[in-house]
Amino acid sequence: MPTNGVNVSPDDRGPWINLVTWILLVVAVLAVAVKGFSKWTLLHKFQYDDLLVAAAALVAVGYGVAVSSQVKAGLGKSISALSLQDTSHYQQAAYASEMLYVISLCLAKLAILHYLLSLARRPRRTSAVKGCMIANILWTFVAVVSVAFQCPFPRPWELFSPRCFDQSAFWDAFAAVDISLDMACAILPIYLLRDLQLAWNRKFQVMASLATRALLVPITVTRLVYLNNASKSPKHSMVDFPVVMATTLHVYLSVIVTCIPFIKPVMDGLQTGILASNVHTTTRTREPSLALSWLKGSSTRGTSAGSPGWPGTQTQRSFATVASGPEAAHHDRGLSISSQDGMIIKETKTVTVQIGS
Repeated sequence: MPTNGVNVSPDDRGPWINLVTWILLVVAVLAVAVKGFSKWTLLHKFQYDDLLVAAAALVAVGYGVAVSSQVKAGLGKSISALSLQDTSHYQQAAYASEMLYVISLCLAKLAILHYLLSLARRPRRTSAVKGCMIANILWTFVAVVSVAFQCPFPRPWELFSPRCFDQSAFWDAFAAVDISLDMACAILPIYLLRDLQLAWNRKFQVMASLATRALLVPITVTRLVYLNNASKSPKHSMVDFPVVMATTLHVYLSVIVTCIPFIKPVMDGLQTGILASNVHTTTRTREPSLALSWLKGSSTRGTSAGSPGWPGTQTQRSFATVASGPEAAHHDRGLSISSQDGMIIKETKTVTVQIGS
């Protein structure tokens, strides 16, 4: 029956794959473009995460081409309707799409992890992010090699061959690791930004936007269920339809959700919170008289502020400046002041008295 120009029938459901693939591809490309525009508007430069997500989108384009070739070769049709040439082309396209699927997921995860690395402001947090990045790269290498050699040479793309390794077991393992990495990407923002200086509702918004890879877990599970069911049937071209549909959703939504944290409202909130947490200027002086004037009559370690000055006395003054936008700061005797309209200046004074011998 005709459906918006797409000829779909119970014996040929492949055109639905094409429709969904190219719609999601356009959305993914637009999401990458919006991400790049937002980053350029705020920072006036592109960073490695922009290149990584663009590479993930480019690989996803290749995946779409491979899936379209698979549809053309008979995906969604009865296996009996495929010629020997169609069967060969079908397997080659499926082989290529599996490789591109694994690589695209890896690049999308690396994009968000690289951005989280820039938010990890302490060594332990940096190590946690780098650990996830290394695990992602190593697992992707293992997965790509496994997919490349799943069937014996000289025809490793003959996925219907009984000589291939247990593909169902491999994809079970792949899904388990992929879910673990996605959940790590979702939990890391909470770990990295728990001390962000923002109102709770704004902080939740920022954390939730950075944890959007958790939304991919149900798709991974759904794909795995369909794939295990398909592995029990010899009618590959027909039963592969829901598997390829779930895989297509996974590929393109992986790119799309990676771009969500980079929309301007989220980045504005994140930028403000980090400024509130980090922007500070500290000055120190070793003038005893100035130290005593800050004490204003209070005593430290039983010593009165009115007493003479001691050698080794230190005074520490720190000021924190919080602004909602880019700062044009100037410094006057250790005080950092923003000239941005609507600024908030928070001043914290700390006095430390050390008595030396």
